[in-house]
Amino acid sequence: DKLVEFYIDYEDEDKRDLWFLLQELQIGGKHVVNHVREQLPQLSEVKNFRVEPLLKYKISVEKVRLLEACLNDAFVSKRYELYHKHKIRIVVLSDSQYPQQLQQIPDPPCALYVKGDAKLLHHPSIAVVGARRATMYGIRATRHLTAQICAYGFGIVSGMARGIDTEAHLTSLQCGAPSIAVLGTGFDIIYPRENKRLIERMVDEGVVVTEMPYGAEVKKWSFAKRNRIISGLSLGTLVTEADENSGALQTAKSANEQDREVFMVPGSIFSPQSRGTIKWMKEGATPVTSGKDVAEQFENRFLFFDHTYKKENIPSDLTEDERQVMQHLTREGMTIDELLAKTKFPFGHLHTVLLSLEIKKKILKYSGSIYSKIH
Repeated sequence: DKLVEFYIDYEDEDKRDLWFLLQELQIGGKHVVNHVREQLPQLSEVKNFRVEPLLKYKISVEKVRLLEACLNDAFVSKRYELYHKHKIRIVVLSDSQYPQQLQQIPDPPCALYVKGDAKLLHHPSIAVVGARRATMYGIRATRHLTAQICAYGFGIVSGMARGIDTEAHLTSLQCGAPSIAVLGTGFDIIYPRENKRLIERMVDEGVVVTEMPYGAEVKKWSFAKRNRIISGLSLGTLVTEADENSGALQTAKSANEQDREVFMVPGSIFSPQSRGTIKWMKEGATPVTSGKDVAEQFENRFLFFDHTYKKENIPSDLTEDERQVMQHLTREGMTIDELLAKTKFPFGHLHTVLLSLEIKKKILKYSGSIYSKIH
């Protein structure tokens, strides 16, 4: 019973076992999902599910027979225990905690593997993605826009890749906003390796999710498949920087196919990392220069829409010194040396004022002692 309680609420254990096995054995695709959905109302026990009809969906005989062989309590229990041991939650299509946004896409995963706060998967969120080889402009634009989007109350979804994705995660965590990472691997594989600590922090402060089973072989296509989950969990997708062959544009394409909003950040005509975003804007994607451009698109759909964080999270009272710093500070960012010159404060006092403004969620601090306004 304790083992069952760990795996989210459900109505029918047999149904959830079948969804779980389809994901575990990588027997997916929208045709299979739709077929199983049609069969679910008639299911009383997993063993009554007929696997033969799945052959017409171009699934190999070997995989169908593997599913048939694994439709037993022993195999299911063994896998459940593995995930329980590693503190990984399993959310299947029939569970109440499966995110509705994702459930609505043409090919939702049969199951999600989750670490962290699963409730965040239901929060109205925006995907922020972009180039792995990001330019300084792309990084600054990502930090700036992500912070502003968070200030409107949205969560942030990204793919834990190098470059823009990493900046989106770090900024959303720094803002205290719901932060969601979608991996292209199972939880037994950390990729990229340098984001190991970031993933651990996301588990503690946000949520990390994947459709890849524990121990599954990682293929190049698994990262491409991940992109539909990033856009599927989101109301819209913002690409801050991307060349013409960027994986970020695959996420934007998925968003289009899912009838979700797509936003692009204008970039330099001389930068290869802006060619993809410029091309998409020519083809009709919405150009974005502020978080407001994104937030306004969802004013009628986001029930908790607001132009600031909730009042209890941001004290409105500022000291005279804090107001003086805010008057000089820009959204583009200033170094602490520039602020020292503007305010004429002693270094120790300025540092104390900046720390207070960070706590009040008024400013962001970046590496190199650079500070910027959030809103």
